Amino acid sequence: MKIERLKLKFRLSMVLGLCLGFGSLAYADSLDEGINAYRASQFSKAYDLLKPGAIAGGARAQFYVGQIYHEGKGAPQNYKKAALWYRKAANQGLPAAQNNLGFLYINGLGVTKNFDIAYKWLNLAAAAGHEDAIRGVQNLSAKMTVQQLAETEAKLGWMYHRGWSVEKNAKEAARWYRSAALRGHPTAQNNLGQLYAKGEGVVQNYSEAAKWYITAAEQGHARAQYNLAMLHINGNQGVDKNYVVAETWLYLASQAGFGDAKKETILLKRQMSPEQITMAANRIGVFYQQGVGVTKNNEKAVSWYKKAARSNYAAAQYNLGLLYHKGVGVTHDESQAVVWYSKAAKQGHALAQNNLGVLFQKGVRGQQDNKKAFYWYEKAADQGIAGAQSNLGLLYYLGLGVKQDYVQATKWLNLAADQGHSAAFETLGRMFFLGHGVDKNNVLAYKWFSLAVHAGANKAQEGLNIIIPKMSTIEIDEAERLSQQWRKEHSMKTESSVPLPTP
Repeated sequence: MKIERLKLKFRLSMVLGLCLGFGSLAYADSLDEGINAYRASQFSKAYDLLKPGAIAGGARAQFYVGQIYHEGKGAPQNYKKAALWYRKAANQGLPAAQNNLGFLYINGLGVTKNFDIAYKWLNLAAAAGHEDAIRGVQNLSAKMTVQQLAETEAKLGWMYHRGWSVEKNAKEAARWYRSAALRGHPTAQNNLGQLYAKGEGVVQNYSEAAKWYITAAEQGHARAQYNLAMLHINGNQGVDKNYVVAETWLYLASQAGFGDAKKETILLKRQMSPEQITMAANRIGVFYQQGVGVTKNNEKAVSWYKKAARSNYAAAQYNLGLLYHKGVGVTHDESQAVVWYSKAAKQGHALAQNNLGVLFQKGVRGQQDNKKAFYWYEKAADQGIAGAQSNLGLLYYLGLGVKQDYVQATKWLNLAADQGHSAAFETLGRMFFLGHGVDKNNVLAYKWFSLAVHAGANKAQEGLNIIIPKMSTIEIDEAERLSQQWRKEHSMKTESSVPLPTP
């Protein structure tokens, strides 16, 4: 009985196979006949012959049916139906359909006008060598914004990466991701990083993966933040194992709702020392203050700094002092700034030492103390802080908190000037103009005042205005030459006057 059933199944399958075979041959014949009819301008006949094949899923038949609706020859003109049939063929990778669908999107025929989608389809056709599409891409690129190009290139990368509407091709995916990534597209940057991490379409390179993850992570891309964290947890070749960095990015990814980040941060904290957890808390505060990888939030920065500062972490104490000093995220309170700066300064934090000196020189609650200012400036200056060197030089110059000493003033001001500190430029200009501790020299005074102006010290312009009438054209030319020479030799690297938090 079983043998009879098997024989019956075999006969049925043979009959079905023959039917399908004849059907395929019939479809091929009707396709060729339909295309020939179309080329002979027998459009109604072409439509009747091609429509069944299009419904059956034949890409070429779908394209020609789309063309008939597009042109309104052989059927009433209908751009929506044209777009529908072009899309079916385009999704099967037919370049002519991709090209025509792209042009429908450019002109808004049967679809909503959309340059991004048009660019995508034209590029797919152009990649297959379709000449109209190649020209279309060139013309369309000139009309699109950088953001539009990046978005579309990222989608093209994804299509090649996943094999959607095109043959899967990791090299092409990497090419398109890179183009979008260089235009600043965070998803493309993350995806390119993933290709480097896995060695797909590119030579495996964890350092390169980390580079692209960072650029995306800093823009708030949660998956990139997670991927970057995992690189630092594992310490892949070319990427240092760093639990502090990893915890920072995992926290941001978890806050953005990325699935595995919360679980991973719990596991990671079990491996971290208390000091590492404190350092990560400070780093999270820095990211909130600067808006790195997360929406800027000074109040949250204060909260994280306090967590780390209470664990006696000097960088966090400085950062918290800075926010109280500037009144950012908290009420302006110089007394509190002194408290936190002092804690950090006593641990040798150079920027805290300088800022503490600034507050003592200014006078907290009206109580100026130049001796304390000098004490902290000197400690910070010895650690190479340009602002402290300039401030210390000024105290020596004016004899505030210390015996007046032009030699020491010149020494410290020159050290600060070598680092591009604008206030040091200005003070040196004044010394040479007045002949204080140095031979009076209008050329050198002009040089330093000019450098100060270029560095953004507006008051230095007053010095130039006073000195220029006293100089000859030859002297001014020489002073300009010296100023330009100094800028060239030092690359005019000027120190920012805006205090920044320390990680």
